[in-house]
Amino acid sequence: MAGSVVQSLRDDRRWERERQRERERWAREDTNRWFVLKTERYAAFLKVANEWGNTLFYPRLHAPAPDDAPTLEQLVDQEMSNLMFYASAEIREKAITLWEILQTAAQALTDPDTSRSEQERVDQLVADWEMWRQPFGDAAPDDDLRTVIRRHFDRSWGSCATAMRQDLNVP
Repeated sequence: MAGSVVQSLRDDRRWERERQRERERWAREDTNRWFVLKTERYAAFLKVANEWGNTLFYPRLHAPAPDDAPTLEQLVDQEMSNLMFYASAEIREKAITLWEILQTAAQALTDPDTSRSEQERVDQLVADWEMWRQPFGDAAPDDDLRTVIRRHFDRSWGSCATAMRQDLNVP
């Protein structure tokens, strides 16, 4: 009788250890899965943001997409939505900043109004960025619109990518 009680207690402890190991394995798998999903979302957002930026800054190098294909703006918006679920507050803020720069750049670079000078367009862009709360004060008087936008985009994209790498503990 006492032997069966002792055996039962051993079995209970063994069962509990196995359950604990299983919970730990599931936790590790969940962490790994979360890391992979987060990495994929970060990379996808940075990729389409960079593609949209390159298309805006170097339009002659990029072939037009078929009419039924989603625009790069739509792809960035979609990846932005996906990113919001996985990202920390800091990453979300930097991604939104990058998105705002792309929105403003698209508007400025595709503006059909040719009545304004290049300097007037740069001044308007700087004013727009200040409206979006994007500090921008290093536009030189002889900078053209694409140079000003590209410089600001590159800085923001790099800041966003760096924050994402740090969030993932990737060097």
